[in-house]
Amino acid sequence: MIPRLLSEVAEAVGGRLRGDDATVSVVETDSRRVGPGALFVALKGARSDGHDFVNEALARGAAAAIVQGRGSGGTVIEVPDTGRALLDLAADERRRMPQARLIGVTGANGKTSTKDLAAAVLSTRFRTRANPASFNNEVGLPMTLLQAEPGTEVVVAEMGARREGDVALLCEVARPDIVVVTNIGVAHMEIFGSWDAIARAGAEPVEWLGSRGVAILNGDDPVVRAYGDGARARVVTFGIEEPADIHVGRGFVWQRTSEGDIPLLPVAAVHLQGRHMLSNVAAATAISHLAGASGASLAKALEGFHGLEHVMEIVASRGGVRFVNDSKATNVDAAARSIESFDKVIAIIGGKYKGGDFSDLAEPLRAHGRAVVAIGEARPMVKAALKDVVPVSEAESLSEAVRKAWDLAVPDGVVLLAPACSSFDMFADYAERGRKFKEEVRKLITEA
Repeated sequence: MIPRLLSEVAEAVGGRLRGDDATVSVVETDSRRVGPGALFVALKGARSDGHDFVNEALARGAAAAIVQGRGSGGTVIEVPDTGRALLDLAADERRRMPQARLIGVTGANGKTSTKDLAAAVLSTRFRTRANPASFNNEVGLPMTLLQAEPGTEVVVAEMGARREGDVALLCEVARPDIVVVTNIGVAHMEIFGSWDAIARAGAEPVEWLGSRGVAILNGDDPVVRAYGDGARARVVTFGIEEPADIHVGRGFVWQRTSEGDIPLLPVAAVHLQGRHMLSNVAAATAISHLAGASGASLAKALEGFHGLEHVMEIVASRGGVRFVNDSKATNVDAAARSIESFDKVIAIIGGKYKGGDFSDLAEPLRAHGRAVVAIGEARPMVKAALKDVVPVSEAESLSEAVRKAWDLAVPDGVVLLAPACSSFDMFADYAERGRKFKEEVRKLITEA
C-alpha cells in the first residue's frame, strides 16, 4: 500500500480513528502475517471472526486494526462493516495509482490460467502485479491492489463471481482499463439459480466499461461474443474456432488485420496440456499485445511457462499411464474440457454435490473415456448420469479412488482428477484436493 496516515485511512473508509495517528504501508487480514507497523483488518468470515485476533495482531506490532463497531484497547479505526471498509480502502488505493493499467479477467473457466499467462508475459516488460492463485473475490481483489508495490505499472486481477453484482462491485473498486471474459458456463448454478442470471453476470464487466477501455471477448462462445454487440467500449475477440481478432491456427497465434494475418506466437512455444488451454493462450496474447508486449517477449515468457499447479498438471507416469491433477475443474464444463484433452481417460469425478448435470460429460466420455470412479456425496448422481456411457465404480476416499483408477487404466492412458463438483466432502478446497491426489499418486508409485 502507498504509505499513508491512519487518519487518511479512516477518511477513506468512512471510519473513526481512536488512538494515535501513525503511517502505515502494509495491510493484512491474517493476524499471523502481521508485522510491526501493519494495519490489520478484522474480517468476519463463515469459519472465523478476525475480531477474535485483534489483540494478537496488536501484540505482533500492528499500528492499528480496522474493527466493526466500537474497539477496545489499542489503536483502532471503527467502521460499520470491515468488509466494506476493505473494499473502500482498495478503491482509494486504486485512485492513488492512476499510472497503472488494470486488466480484469472474468469468466466461468480459464480465469487463473489466462491471468497467470498474461502476467508472465507482461512482467518481462512492466512492473506487474497479479493476484496469487485464485484470490479473486471481495477480499482477494482488494488485497491484490493493496499489496501492489509503489510504481506498479500493470495489475492483472482475476475477478470471480458467486452471484449477480459481484463483478460489477469489483469493477467499481478496481476500475479496469481492459476486461476479459473467458467464457460463460454453468459454474455456481446452485447460487445464481438460472442460466439467465449467469449470462447477466457475465455481461457486467463489459457494461461497466461503458465507452472506456477495451473488452476482450471469447469469439468461440456465442453468449460472450454477443456481449460485443451492445458494447460501447472497443471490442477485441480471441478464439480457436470462430474467426477472431486474435486466433490460433496453422501452428501460430495470429493477429487479424485489414492487410491479412500477422503471426504473433508459435504454438510450439506453449508447453500446456489441453486444446482449451490454447484459448487461454489466445486471451493472454490479446491482453499482452494490447498492453504493448512484443511477439518476441510473448514467446520468451511462454517458453518458460510450464503450466499451473492443480490445472492440467501432470503429476507422474507409471507403466505408460499419466496421472493428471486438474482439481480446479470444479464444474461440469471445466471437467468436460479436461476429459476432451486426453484419450483412454479414467476420470475421478465427484465431491460435495451442489447441483450440476453430469450427463453433460456423456459425450466427452464416449469419445475419450474408458471409465469413471465416483467419489463423495455426488456418487449417486454421477452413476445415474453416466452408467450407460462408461463403467462407473465408486470409492469411499480419494486414496481408494486413485487405486481403483490405476487398476482400470491401460497403457498410454490417463488417470484424471476432474471433480466437476465444488468440493469433496473431506477436502476444503481445490488446492487441498490436488495436494491429496498427488500424495496418493506418489504413494502408489513408491509401492510399485
